Amino acid sequence: MKLLIITNLFPNSVQPQRGLFNAQQAAQLAASHTVRVVAPVRWVPRWLATWAPLARVPVREEIDGIAVEHPRYLTVPLVSRPLNALFFYWGIRGTVRALAQRERFDHMMATWAYPDVVAASWVARECGLPLVAKLHGSDVH
Repeated sequence: MKLLIITNLFPNSVQPQRGLFNAQQAAQLAASHTVRVVAPVRWVPRWLATWAPLARVPVREEIDGIAVEHPRYLTVPLVSRPLNALFFYWGIRGTVRALAQRERFDHMMATWAYPDVVAASWVARECGLPLVAKLHGSDVH
């Protein structure tokens, strides 16, 4: 099976501890399936110094043998929340569509209800891929 995972909770070279549970699951799936990950990274205005290190996350990297893409999506903490799914969708759409066309995935899996699963459901429909949604505790609220 060829699986495309969409999640904002995944390690990267700047945040190696981020979403380790998703990385562990991806590694287990990759042991018997083809797995690619799209792990978008927030793009925030430069004046929000707290998030400035995210600019150093590469667009593509390999994490534990899995190819990971890091497209950017706009977010302005405390302001953009109602639009985060739309911004997330705009951020991942081009990357996901190109990968889906090239790789011919069997399924897409998204983790975290909002904005990830919402945005992934839109692009999965465009790509004609079935979507598996994985939710974790607090994101169900």
